[in-house]
Amino acid sequence: MKKTYFVLGEIYDSMFNDVESEILIGRKVLSPSDAKEVIKDGVISCANRGDWATLSAMHDRFGIQVLIPDLSCHPNDILLSYGDRVLVMSVSGLPALATDNEIKSAVFRFSLYTVIDYVVVP
Repeated sequence: MKKTYFVLGEIYDSMFNDVESEILIGRKVLSPSDAKEVIKDGVISCANRGDWATLSAMHDRFGIQVLIPDLSCHPNDILLSYGDRVLVMSVSGLPALATDNEIKSAVFRFSLYTVIDYVVVP
């Protein structure tokens, strides 16, 4: 079954489990409402307790809820296969203890990365 992961910040090279292959990756920039639909379809959250304020701001601003799992999933633990996806949320302009105005003015970006193909290198 294909998996969709939710991570904050960035995608890591270590997520691709076959380092001997060329991997074709698609990237699509999503609107917050498109990201909400992807999340509604089910994601494996790699958020941790330190992300609570950022996730709370995302919920307050867009109504998007991502839970913090009991067992932490770090992006370095992800091994992507064909068809798997990573939804990356990045935020700028959001201090740790943000006011409502700071949450409204922060820039949230959502990108969906999909493993399209693996090409074995001879």
